[in-house]
Amino acid sequence: MQLYIENQEDSQSAELLRRLMKLWHNIELNIAANEKADISLKRGASLGGEEFKIVCKDNLAEIYGGGTRGAAYAVSSLVKLFDGERFADAEFTETPFMPFRGAHLYMPAKEDVAGFKRIIDILALLKLNTLIIEVGGGMEYKNNPEINAGWERFCKNIENFPGGTSNFSASDEYWKDSTHTELGGGSYLPQETVRGIVEYAKAYGIDVIPELQFLSHAYYITSVYPQYAERRDDHCPDTICPRCEAAYQLYFELRPF
Repeated sequence: MQLYIENQEDSQSAELLRRLMKLWHNIELNIAANEKADISLKRGASLGGEEFKIVCKDNLAEIYGGGTRGAAYAVSSLVKLFDGERFADAEFTETPFMPFRGAHLYMPAKEDVAGFKRIIDILALLKLNTLIIEVGGGMEYKNNPEINAGWERFCKNIENFPGGTSNFSASDEYWKDSTHTELGGGSYLPQETVRGIVEYAKAYGIDVIPELQFLSHAYYITSVYPQYAERRDDHCPDTICPRCEAAYQLYFELRPF
């Protein structure tokens, strides 16, 4: 089968369609040089940014996206119209109902970046428009390398704690919040790698929001700067004192993306 792409900004969505047609239906899609193709992926000038239109007739499909998001959503719906041999005849226009549709994920480990991008593919197929990435100590801070070194040290200590993370939580008079040592695989990603993840999501029109914990779940800071902690008598504090001006200064110097 042949696939025509009108707007190169939709190339990633087109590539997703190619992979899904191969994976789900064992159909090879080749890129066509003109509109005389089995499938045409175009932009619809009259459509809103998340709106899409699908027209299937006589086993030919035209899909229109109002923008990058609409194109990705059109792909998601089109691939479900193929029964293994042909596209079902259909003509409809849709737009997602809720304005905010998102998922929250940890920063992946170095060895899991490719798999993380496959998860982003799934977010696009589910027509989600927002990805919140929990960053913490899991991304390189070029101006604050002590944060990354401290995060790796903290994760190693917790993973080796007698009885694991559950015993660590109850190891003091102060109950410990979730340590999130899975974030970044207990390490951190180079900024260039994180930038590639963000760009991959944006190619589907997915907004990426970084989350840097501060008042709580802040082991990546307090393990390096215990003087910023709310409870100074805690041997491993997770909360930052909200009145510590130096902690705010450090926090706003961190640049996630």
